[in-house]
Amino acid sequence: MHLYTKLNFSGCGTCISFHPSQRDLFLIGTEGGPIHKWSNLSTAQHLEDYADHQNIVYNVQWNPYHPRVFLSCSADWTIRIWDHAQ
Repeated sequence: MHLYTKLNFSGCGTCISFHPSQRDLFLIGTEGGPIHKWSNLSTAQHLEDYADHQNIVYNVQWNPYHPRVFLSCSADWTIRIWDHAQ
């Protein structure tokens, strides 16, 4: 039984969102601003970074109607809409 996986990135994770249909994909917002996309299909694998925020990411959320799109909000006073497939 697999209980946990240690993710290797600097900083502190502040929020997490699992993809609504691809349950192996998830996003982690951080205190420094970057958002990290990971897959846990077999082992935790870092896939991509989204680094436009300049401050703590309060929330990330996948769009349940458009599986390529997610939204994030940050203490830098911005809300961003992302297309993770581009």
